[in-house]
Amino acid sequence: MKTLYICGDSFCSIDIEYPGGWATQFQKTHDTLDVINLASPGASNFQIYLQVKEALKNNCEYLIYHATSSVRNEFVINHSAEKFPGYKNYWNRSFPDQDRQMICTSWLTPENTLYLDQSQANLIKTFFKNFINIDTEVEKNYLFICSTLELINSSKVKNWIWSRGGFEHKNFTDSKIWNFGYKDREATYNLWDHYDATITRPFYHISDPTIIKTACDHYSTMLNLSTDDTN
Repeated sequence: MKTLYICGDSFCSIDIEYPGGWATQFQKTHDTLDVINLASPGASNFQIYLQVKEALKNNCEYLIYHATSSVRNEFVINHSAEKFPGYKNYWNRSFPDQDRQMICTSWLTPENTLYLDQSQANLIKTFFKNFINIDTEVEKNYLFICSTLELINSSKVKNWIWSRGGFEHKNFTDSKIWNFGYKDREATYNLWDHYDATITRPFYHISDPTIIKTACDHYSTMLNLSTDDTN
């Protein structure tokens, strides 16, 4: 059985209390394909890069990579744990019983993670408000995404696609043109276009079956997949 890895943020994740989402539907549609989902709600572009490294290390045959917003960052929550920058070192909100050293979250709303109390969240917001330049963060995240794309392209996996997801999404900021290359690999259907900020659950945000089916069909077409050719 061939393997397909999904790497990304909440839009690619699962929510054990709310079965569904495009990733789950994709697995059902391609039941002879082993779909391994590494996506994590709140993931930063650096954490997603680590997910991609893990997928490539495991010699995946197919890969779907979703980038995310520039306002995500990594935070240490357990200083006594062994320090290594692997994706398994990060807490995943989809599996809240896991004990990890690191978390990723938006520094605009750090209180959304279960691991930070309000005083810690306020410290993070104060720090980023007073000492971080958003344009610098955007440029850094652009480099993260470019580096991840180069890593995938130089790997052995030939069947891969990507989406810029929430990176400088037009719904949240005055976006400019960023040249990532790999236009033939980039999904033209972006789930962030359908984000509803008033809905906090499920973690994957998109529950509309029409949108889910459109995304699955789009990714399947780009990867040249059908329900009977994945063996």
